[in-house]
Amino acid sequence: MKRINGVRTLILLTFILSSFYGCTSTTPPVQDESSQAEGISMVPQDESLNATELIDEDSLPMPPLDLKSPESTTTLGSSGTSEQVETGLVEIPGFRVQLFVTNEEFDARMAEEEALLQFDESVYLTFDSPNYKIRVGDCKTRAEATELRQKAAKLGYRDPWVVQCKIFTLSR
Repeated sequence: MKRINGVRTLILLTFILSSFYGCTSTTPPVQDESSQAEGISMVPQDESLNATELIDEDSLPMPPLDLKSPESTTTLGSSGTSEQVETGLVEIPGFRVQLFVTNEEFDARMAEEEALLQFDESVYLTFDSPNYKIRVGDCKTRAEATELRQKAAKLGYRDPWVVQCKIFTLSR
């Protein structure tokens, strides 16, 4: 029983001493006299920044898109007025050959550049979240697309495949 009272006394004494030393005030920091002698002034820091008031670029409203059909494009004429220019392209169901898929934009752009050098056909880079897709060609029939797929395989593309999608062709 004496041992338990001794332990209680020791704990109580430790608590009292830690409370006493914990409540003492600290001395203010002393400014270095050498910085005052050299003419360096210490500017107080403004810590009034409120993180909730910062503007997040991802939450900014996007300007409205002025989408045009591929049949015509609006250009700014020499007089400063807009005028319609017929491109002669129409969008129809068709086929393309998909060469590459990645979720890294840099890899997609590199693959696009490589495809532009290797193919005479149109090359398309599309983003379908979360993937970037490289497709080539504007084939009206599956047979045309299959020939293009075989060409891509001979050029070293791993597993190119034919996809059905909207393509652009000249209007008649």
